[in-house]
Amino acid sequence: MRENGIPTDSLESGKRKILVVDDDEELVELITDVLDRDGRFETRTVNNGFDAGMMVKDYRPDLIVLDVMLPDINGKEVCQRVRSDPSMDEVKIICISGMVEADKIGELKEAGANDFMQKPFEVEALIDRMCRHLEIESAYASAAEPRTLAQLAGWFTTHAVNPLATSELLTWSDQCATTAHQAQASTTSWQAEAGRLTAAAQHLATASHHQAVQAAHPHPDEVSLVALLYHHREWFALADPASADWGHPPIPPWLTQEYAALTNPPEASPSGIATCIKAALTQPAEGLQHLQPEVIDVWKDTASSWSRLLPQLAQQTSRVNQLEQHFAEQLEVEKLEAMAELAAGAGHEINNPLAVISGRAQLLLRDEHDPSRRRALASIHAQALRVHEMISDLMLFGRPPQLELQSIDLVDVLDELTSDLTTIAEPRRIDVATVVHAAELPLQADPVQLTVALRAITDNAVEAIGEGGQIRIEVSAIELATDVASNPVRHIEIAIRDDGPGAGLRAYQVLADRHGPWRPDRRHERTGARHRVPHRAPDRRSAAAATRHLGRAVMMGEGPTWLSVLPPLVAIVLAMVTHRVILSLTIGVLIGVWLTVDSSLTATIPAALNEHLFPQLLDRDHLFVFAFTLLMGAMVGVVTRSGGMHALVDAMSRWASNRRRGQIMTWLLGMIVFFDDYANALLVGSTVRPLADRLRISREKLAYLVDSTSAPVAGLALVSTWVAGEISYVQEGLTQLGGQAAEVSAFNVFIETIPYRFYPLWALLFVALIAWTGRDWGPMAVAEENALAGSAPGLNVSTPGRDRLEPTPDTPRHWFNAVGPIVLCVILAAAWLVISGRQSLAADGVQTTSLIEIVGNGDSYEALLLGSAAGLALAALLVAVGRLMPLWGFAEATAIGAWHMMPALAILWLAWTLSGLTGSDYLGTGEYLSSLIHDRVIVELLPTVVFILAAFVAFATGTSWGTMGMLVPLVIELTYQALAAEVATNITAHPIFLACVGSVLAGAIMGDHCSPISDTTILSSRASQCDHVQHVRTQAPYALVVGVAAIALGTLPIGWGIPVWPLLVIGPVALWAVLQFVGKKSGES
Repeated sequence: MRENGIPTDSLESGKRKILVVDDDEELVELITDVLDRDGRFETRTVNNGFDAGMMVKDYRPDLIVLDVMLPDINGKEVCQRVRSDPSMDEVKIICISGMVEADKIGELKEAGANDFMQKPFEVEALIDRMCRHLEIESAYASAAEPRTLAQLAGWFTTHAVNPLATSELLTWSDQCATTAHQAQASTTSWQAEAGRLTAAAQHLATASHHQAVQAAHPHPDEVSLVALLYHHREWFALADPASADWGHPPIPPWLTQEYAALTNPPEASPSGIATCIKAALTQPAEGLQHLQPEVIDVWKDTASSWSRLLPQLAQQTSRVNQLEQHFAEQLEVEKLEAMAELAAGAGHEINNPLAVISGRAQLLLRDEHDPSRRRALASIHAQALRVHEMISDLMLFGRPPQLELQSIDLVDVLDELTSDLTTIAEPRRIDVATVVHAAELPLQADPVQLTVALRAITDNAVEAIGEGGQIRIEVSAIELATDVASNPVRHIEIAIRDDGPGAGLRAYQVLADRHGPWRPDRRHERTGARHRVPHRAPDRRSAAAATRHLGRAVMMGEGPTWLSVLPPLVAIVLAMVTHRVILSLTIGVLIGVWLTVDSSLTATIPAALNEHLFPQLLDRDHLFVFAFTLLMGAMVGVVTRSGGMHALVDAMSRWASNRRRGQIMTWLLGMIVFFDDYANALLVGSTVRPLADRLRISREKLAYLVDSTSAPVAGLALVSTWVAGEISYVQEGLTQLGGQAAEVSAFNVFIETIPYRFYPLWALLFVALIAWTGRDWGPMAVAEENALAGSAPGLNVSTPGRDRLEPTPDTPRHWFNAVGPIVLCVILAAAWLVISGRQSLAADGVQTTSLIEIVGNGDSYEALLLGSAAGLALAALLVAVGRLMPLWGFAEATAIGAWHMMPALAILWLAWTLSGLTGSDYLGTGEYLSSLIHDRVIVELLPTVVFILAAFVAFATGTSWGTMGMLVPLVIELTYQALAAEVATNITAHPIFLACVGSVLAGAIMGDHCSPISDTTILSSRASQCDHVQHVRTQAPYALVVGVAAIALGTLPIGWGIPVWPLLVIGPVALWAVLQFVGKKSGES
């Protein structure tokens, strides 16, 4: 290479000849400047298609850069003329245009073009394409080819119709024939051309124009509009869809004789000819069949003179137009059509100067070294591309493509798509995987538009990923319901997944008119199988509807502001003050909706119901939670009424004979049910509650033992429903880093972070210490004293309906009536996790024997629903076999048990809604809190700051999962960049890096334990039948103590270089000392 980076291979073999064909002088000058700077090319330029054909023969270029829209003949015809000469087979042609529809690109390639680029384009990308076709080394091999989401543009005829110069009639007719090629029997295009033809006929109605046409035409006796149409047989090929050879379209049989007689055309009536023209232009082939007798009669009729024919023809066509006006579309449709014409014309006129602006900015940017000027030039280039995208979107809105359905095999379409996508993805180190679960996938579709839609998604995925990562295309045929005829209804599902970050709140701020925010599908969020949000996605919403979702807090700024924290803060404070959680959450939701809709309270309530509360209620995963929670409550009601729960408590009481053993047994049960936090909270809380009442363990203590065990053990266990999600968040962050970091195993990082997750590790140990020592302090000590004195609300005040769950004195009591349903529920839920995980991996084509991967990909919601339903069914069977209660008693126990869960479900519903409002789709609370620490913290303090931030986000949003999803990728990138300046290699194994990732996973759990709107906190209090606010008030001090210890004896020492293993011993010792110093034992009664 030369010193300037330009390869010298072509210089040694002579410069490559390039012919640039474009009528935009500034764009031609830009391209020649770029090629001259490169030094390997010799250029010639012409500004029209005719001269291009002549220049190709004389100049013999190696490659032609050809504009599609030229003032005389278009680029497609130039391609055809070049390819008609066998000696030009080696000439490469790259077509460029700012307004060619995506489905016409294939026609350009069929005409002989080798490639196509949309204006405006990257100048480096143009040279890269040229080098690739000329098989020489690219000087810009790393330059990324620009991609835009909307590349469809309506084809626009640039020739004026009224007034139409007579001397241009033949040229205009030639161009109409070319238009007919491109229209391909589209009804809309036929009608548009019919209107232009009618205007031309009216304009030709004067004798002077008629004589001029006669003089200009080589065969004056053929000068009629009908003759001109017949002369261009392609028009009639459109009336015969059976014609597949567009190069030599056949004449319809019913016109063969008339066409042969054109050299001496017979006289004909104006009305008949007008009808014939109108039918040929506006009706499909089947519509012309019934006109055959009339057409024959037309040619039998006579008129005295062709010169009188045209004025009469104009009158007849005018009458036809008047009749058609009665069937015209409404005014709004006409406005849209006018906008389509304007958009198409404006697109061509605007994209050319945009290409010049963009190209010049790139040239200046290449030679500029001043940072401020480089930023300014980069901004000019980016804004030019943004305007281009807006114009493309407007053109797509004004003239949407017409679908042409045909029988295709989707497998062939996907093969072509994968091939093109791989070419784009390989330079960015993006893996492309296609999985098709069928040998053939026949369907009726428009292959061009289907390919365009899929390409828009995959191109967006490439841009979202950037460097590294994977795009996975999975296709399967799904048998759905049956119709009336009992035939299966077959749907084809195409799933395109990528490793990109999805769209944050800021991405919505640049949406064009037709692009509203797509919301992420939160299905399987807890299993890690999350759907991504495209950066820009076509939608029918207006700009006003799109910006509504930005929220008042962010519409006027550059991102979320302090107002994004207001709804959860108000809800939490009100809940702590009033003890009315449902009312407090409702107020928080209304405030959040009000901030997003920026409207009055009267508009806020309908928006809250329609856009937030009802969607959250009808969410698939939320319905599963409702279902298995109700079934679990019903099962507990049945086993209690049948006497099984009392027998189980009696059996456990033989070992758990005092408060210490009862608490230790609760902790051990929580450690055993490690596979899911929901199952842990519901099963352990419901099972141990009667025993805890007997041992005078307060409901607050029971809720603490359950809650502080469920999430920590599920988050740390290597086989649980949390693992896949946590690993996927880590993988997402590593992928964003690119380079060698993207190749690091996310699973290994996840395992290495376990020792650095001080809070969940020490929280589990702290629960065991409290259970063993029997020491408490603060609100928990008061609750324990009340329980021992028999004055605890949960012990003396019965829950409505609870007395009716007590078994009758003569009911036989067997512990198996309780153990059987509970054990079956646990075993079946765990088994279904394995089964569904294997099915999911098999559907993805993944072969693995790792139990961690299998369970992580299982559907925990289905597993819990199936387990709880099976447990209830076994409980019912045991009741029936043992004749433990009548049918009405079983129904009553089921209803009461389920009804006990209703307050918890109401709180869950509102908490989910508030969590959705605080997410990145609306208020962006997590983004705001994370922005507070960006670039403001020294490296040694990062683990501590990250832990505190994750705790605050989880506290405010009520979701540890949402906190992990928001912060893990951000923290990975932030920590990596901070350490890169100090650590040369192996950054992902650095203790500070591992501590920061672990601090997100740990801090999210701590924030959950302190938040009254957390789902596990709600379920734990309900399963223990403890007042929810009391549970939060008594648990929060313990969580804060462990959190402070995690900071003082964990994250801070790690930041200053102290090894982790001694800290893991020091922390529990310090917590034991706190218990001995602060806590006191509750007196035994």
